[in-house]
Amino acid sequence: MAPVAAKPISLTVRPLQVANLCFEVGGILGESFVELGSQVSAFNFDRFYMTLRGVYPPTTGGPAVHPATTDDPSRLKYDSDGIDAVTKHAPKSTPAPNTSFDEPIPIGSTGGMLDLWDFGGKALAAMRAETAKSALNKAVNARANAFITKYGGAAAIADVMRKVMPQRGDYLNRLSELSIGLKDLLEAAYLQDFGVNTVIRKTSTVTSATSGPNKGSSMTKGPDEKVLTTATNDFIGTENQKSETTGFEYRSPNHENQARDARTQIGLGEEIISFVKETHFLDRLEEVYRNELESIDADVNQLQVAYLNTILMSPIDGIVTGVYKNPGDPIAAGEPVYRVENNAVVLIVARVVCREPIAIGSILQVKTTLFDAAGSPAVVIEAPIVSVRGQGQAGQWEVVAKQSNRDAAGKQIFPIGYNFDYDNTEVNIVGVGHS
Repeated sequence: MAPVAAKPISLTVRPLQVANLCFEVGGILGESFVELGSQVSAFNFDRFYMTLRGVYPPTTGGPAVHPATTDDPSRLKYDSDGIDAVTKHAPKSTPAPNTSFDEPIPIGSTGGMLDLWDFGGKALAAMRAETAKSALNKAVNARANAFITKYGGAAAIADVMRKVMPQRGDYLNRLSELSIGLKDLLEAAYLQDFGVNTVIRKTSTVTSATSGPNKGSSMTKGPDEKVLTTATNDFIGTENQKSETTGFEYRSPNHENQARDARTQIGLGEEIISFVKETHFLDRLEEVYRNELESIDADVNQLQVAYLNTILMSPIDGIVTGVYKNPGDPIAAGEPVYRVENNAVVLIVARVVCREPIAIGSILQVKTTLFDAAGSPAVVIEAPIVSVRGQGQAGQWEVVAKQSNRDAAGKQIFPIGYNFDYDNTEVNIVGVGHS
């Protein structure tokens, strides 16, 4: 189909990707690692988040092992220092300004700017976040203690519990039988002594007895002190004493015996319920421990993300074209700190007058002399139209076309924000009216 001429009103080049980077939380800007013109690489947020929260399947008979651990499986790798090592530049090291103003590699390129193994680019800035650091490090230490004392030995603990817990059930049944047997024995004895449903008063009786031999003698003397007669008596005496005290409290031994047994059975019933709760999942005990450990890891992950929110990374490759905050400045959540633009792929935004309908998928053809340089050869650009909007006046359109910003030699074609000189520009639409 023959091209249809369109009269240009304005032609502007915009970067495909522009990011006004901000923090998710408010605070004070503590460090800045870039300046105007610095080239930045995209940080692979998705990969890093997956690393923080991912869990490998457990090995046979062993505990779950978190992939983001050190050589010690109890110690998570990404405490505050671990996150700093991944996201921040080495001390006294900042990326050099992009003095040549070369643009990032094209989107989708397999070039080496983004290293997925170390999650890509580094931080542009960081807030003061000592409180978040302390909370994260405390949680990592608590997780390590929990792993050492319990979850690291899940297989051994489960094996012992499967052997010991059934014995506990046997002992509970035996205790119940013994309690019932004791109740029956006491009931038989009480019935023999007191009868059925007998109420007695408490009585205390003390009985004492004393006994022993006793001897006596007597003499009769005359005036001259001569003994006239002598008499000797032998006898044995016995004394008995009984003291009885009656109290005011009445007792029913048989009923008390039955009440004691009822209380014992209630207590044993509660222990049996507890036993069932603790043993019905013995065949899935490793899974329970794994879920508990994953819950702990999820709590740690929340603190990891909270600390990560105080570090500003770029989700796109590009160049820093705007700096709005400096260290020491207060920052509100969502307030722009840097602007990063990626000019590897551009959008050509054109306002044109065309008497024919324009459809998405048509080709915007631009013939121009770049930078209006005298003697420069004309450049022909053909870019697919990705957006079309009528402007309310007959024949006026706003079209947006997507174009790579590299020539055959790999050099940049348009600088950021380039405006065409439409005195030396010819615009045509190829494929008018067809999508």
